[in-house]
Amino acid sequence: MRIIKALIAAIIVIFTSHLLNASGRGELSVALFWLQIVLLLFEILGGSHLANVVTTLGIKKIALSALIFSILIGCLGILIFYTIVPDYWIYIGFLYFPMAWLGLHYNYYQALQKIWIRNNLQLSIEVSKILLLLIAYFVFEKLQVYHILAIYALAQWIQYLVSRIILHKDIGLSKNSTLQLPMQLVQFGLTNQFASIIQFLNYRLGIYTLSKFISTADSGIYSNAIVIADLIWIFSHSFGGVAHMRLLKSKSAVFASRIVKKYTLISVVGTLVAVLLLFLTPQKLFTWVFGKDFEPLKTLLLYCSLGIVALSYSNIMAHFLHARNKFKTILACNACGLLVQILIQYLFLKEGGINVAGISFSIGLAVNAILLRYFYNKISKPVIITLKTELQWIKRWFKILFTK
Repeated sequence: MRIIKALIAAIIVIFTSHLLNASGRGELSVALFWLQIVLLLFEILGGSHLANVVTTLGIKKIALSALIFSILIGCLGILIFYTIVPDYWIYIGFLYFPMAWLGLHYNYYQALQKIWIRNNLQLSIEVSKILLLLIAYFVFEKLQVYHILAIYALAQWIQYLVSRIILHKDIGLSKNSTLQLPMQLVQFGLTNQFASIIQFLNYRLGIYTLSKFISTADSGIYSNAIVIADLIWIFSHSFGGVAHMRLLKSKSAVFASRIVKKYTLISVVGTLVAVLLLFLTPQKLFTWVFGKDFEPLKTLLLYCSLGIVALSYSNIMAHFLHARNKFKTILACNACGLLVQILIQYLFLKEGGINVAGISFSIGLAVNAILLRYFYNKISKPVIITLKTELQWIKRWFKILFTK
């Protein structure tokens, strides 16, 4: 499901790149950058830690307070959009609310172990986007950035309404509904969300710095490189989500060690294959697909390749730490990676331009991965699983199967 979603998302990026060119793509990326910043502020309560709390308290005790908090942050966000991106503030504000509320729903599905519903919704959003883009392409003489933002918002609203119907019984008001925020949710939210904000900047800092200090065209090229990196990270994010769900339900050190080891291997192998294909892809193909303005894209991706592999290696370990509520540890690791990126860009960005943004991206995520591995080893004390142990588990499984 995630592969299909990512492929459709890539088609959308290619289509919008041709419609808007590199400068327009840069404007769109900067607008979405600030939208994501506000969404990350909202996720202080509505972030991925919400799934941890829902498993113990239930959805109805959290849903009302999370909804009200999302509205308050949305009002603050509209003021931010009006100040920083005045040309598009209405469209970004219209896009914020369904994205925030769907984010809540995705965490509910995670806690309910129904991530297949989340995956279907995310895929449907991309399908809706591309259908609406095609309709708009034939209706309007020339599509502008605000058209694209309006289409994205409409696609999100459609899927939010579908999700609200699916979760009607789970989040409907009842005697269990309360406005009181569980302290556990607040404590986890602050550290977890600071970690998420910092990690978001680890991925996308170059979009802002290139736009501010170099050009919006370079920012647009960099944003396309991040989209391609997201496409490659399918293995990592998919298995990370499944690992997180399974680790929440089990405190067994042996089980956790097996999950982290197996999913990390799958993630890294899939990523290495994808990065190898990037190396083998001719430069002319990137120019043909995205347009002449995106000629530096392949070179930039090669500079980013170390960071792409580093994240795929560390992502499952980060999910393990998340499931064990080690949010301060994740925050510290992400912060170190970001500081390295900021230092490199501060010293070399104006001279080296877009390639320095790619190098800082790779080194920052590599530092992050090394630290996450260190703390994972320290906290989990991974169990050494021998072939003999594996065979014993298989024997026991057959015994239970045939006994029942």
